[in-house]
Amino acid sequence: MNAATATPTASMRGVAAGSRVLTGLLIPADPARPARVVAVDDASTAISDLLGEVLLDDAVTWRTPGGAWVSVYLGEDGAAAADNPRLSVVATRLGTTSRAFHVRARGDALILGTSPTGVDVDLPRSALTEAGRCGVPIEAAQTQTGRARG
Repeated sequence: MNAATATPTASMRGVAAGSRVLTGLLIPADPARPARVVAVDDASTAISDLLGEVLLDDAVTWRTPGGAWVSVYLGEDGAAAADNPRLSVVATRLGTTSRAFHVRARGDALILGTSPTGVDVDLPRSALTEAGRCGVPIEAAQTQTGRARG
């Protein structure tokens, strides 16, 4: 797959009313599960569900060498989660050298884009392209939505 051309193509049914659907990169800790481009409802419930129904830790945000802002979401139970060396490889390619981040690179992770004001946005195509260049295979898009809240 060419990561630069990956775009969500699945139906967006089930997205909570009034929410946005964002494109991100899911990197599971289990090496048997492929990294993949996902479309996810921007609600924290949907992100939590995507990461295995974990409580979310604060997102780690940085600016990539190409100038794009990215955020990584991890579960807050990171110390008990499996190492995620693929996340470390991708994060390094995207410009983080933070030892503290690499120590926390455990469990499944979702990488999204971030606006300069801290609002989650689609993962920039340039960041997805860089992630695809680091040797971690990336599958095409799938849709993941959170439960509708009533």
